[in-house]
Amino acid sequence: MTEPNDSQITQIMKNAHLDLAGNVSGKFSPADWEKILGEARRRVAGHMSGVAGAPPLEVSAAWAEVMREFHRENHWGYAANFKKPKVSRPKNLGIDLIWLTFQSMTATKVAILWAGEGYSNGDGAIYKWIFFALMVYIPGNALYFIWRYRKHT
Repeated sequence: MTEPNDSQITQIMKNAHLDLAGNVSGKFSPADWEKILGEARRRVAGHMSGVAGAPPLEVSAAWAEVMREFHRENHWGYAANFKKPKVSRPKNLGIDLIWLTFQSMTATKVAILWAGEGYSNGDGAIYKWIFFALMVYIPGNALYFIWRYRKHT
């Protein structure tokens, strides 16, 4: 029986991620990968030294047998269902503040002037409701902005 060469096994294990999971749908977690690669290294060394009375194999043949075992034995019991946790970015307070300022200084001012002019001329009751709705909307929007960023650091 030949003694397994550690440098040959290390060379083979460089592309182990692609070789083992190249056609697996899904991803294994980083912790699972450590275990899978450790198991693969152990099995390659076992096949190179001859397992259970089987003749010892060359490095490439031992690696091919390990890849076949990995798929034949259902990924050695590891599930390929890992998803990275979503990292939520904090909202940009500056852009939201600029938008609120623009909105209250220009857009809503124009709407209030338009609705106020229609209300004061007596053109219809709808202008009265639009005018008062805008008068409630402006401080309500500012209060909503403050409430939304109450825990901002």
